[in-house]
Amino acid sequence: MLGAVGTAPATAASITAFNISGQFAPEAVTGSVGLPTLLGGGYFKGTYEVDTDKLPDNGPGVFLQNWEVSLFDSSNNFVKKFSKSTPSNSAFIQTNALRFTEADFTPPPSFSVLSVIFPPGFKGEGKIQGGFQDYNPFDGSFGSIAIVAGKSEPVPEPFTIAGTAVAGAMGLWMKRKQQKAS
Repeated sequence: MLGAVGTAPATAASITAFNISGQFAPEAVTGSVGLPTLLGGGYFKGTYEVDTDKLPDNGPGVFLQNWEVSLFDSSNNFVKKFSKSTPSNSAFIQTNALRFTEADFTPPPSFSVLSVIFPPGFKGEGKIQGGFQDYNPFDGSFGSIAIVAGKSEPVPEPFTIAGTAVAGAMGLWMKRKQQKAS
């Protein structure tokens, strides 16, 4: 009976959390209307989790485990959020592109996409480029804006943060002890 089950080895997923942030171009692409025009000089920031053992991906794509990325205008006003908790949102990595998508396919369909492009061989961190596109048939708006700078980096592990805090406290304690001895 056990022979029919198979003997493929079990593998544990390497889920890693990353911080992602970037700066939008000063102005949307010429002819753009809608949300991209609000993002000129703005920025985005957030987090995502992915199984890094599946990267770099050269196949059908790797869906993110969790994500939340917010877009802001140049005055720090919130404009839009991509989140796993929003039913019409999805996020995946394919080759060296990470895409956060909001799509409503009920007529008339609308979509928003934050596309982040990494250097070849992407494993979750590094400098990024890309852009944001938005199409809303209700007001006829379509537009895009480029990402001019950005990065993705691993979220520090809690033990790393705690270790840094303990080392800093020990250093201060030793410095005060040394000052009292002088």
